[in-house]
Amino acid sequence: MVTMTVAPGVDTTGIDIEGAKAAYYSFVNLSDQIVHDPTQQWESEIRKYAVEPAVTDALDEINNMRKQNVRSIGHTKYSATLISVGLNEVNLRICTDSSGLDTVNRSTGQSVKADQHGNHPQSASMVRNDSGTWFLREIHGFPGVTC
Repeated sequence: MVTMTVAPGVDTTGIDIEGAKAAYYSFVNLSDQIVHDPTQQWESEIRKYAVEPAVTDALDEINNMRKQNVRSIGHTKYSATLISVGLNEVNLRICTDSSGLDTVNRSTGQSVKADQHGNHPQSASMVRNDSGTWFLREIHGFPGVTC
């Protein structure tokens, strides 16, 4: 589940906020699919919604899950707030609630302790290309911080 609001005082006049929201929603929905089956080849799907460095970051996360022989079950909830806008860029503050997600060993199905579960903040930037399509450019977590 994903929700998105606009922070008080942020003027979105003339900005395609709905396009940015749709791109963000699509990326996080894809992310939810990826963690359930990291063994698939996801790069072409990721590139539909993200540009560098977010593409490389996502592929690195997938490779880490493969190496650790884990996958996730359950779902993450995202609550995003649009905190700044420009003609071709928007920035988000996100509270990610992964308390409904469990990381399991792909071979045994046993739960694996993971340090990423619970509520944690992220920041993200979305950019629009010359044809008007929005993409996730960057997403950063803040380890050890909760929201």
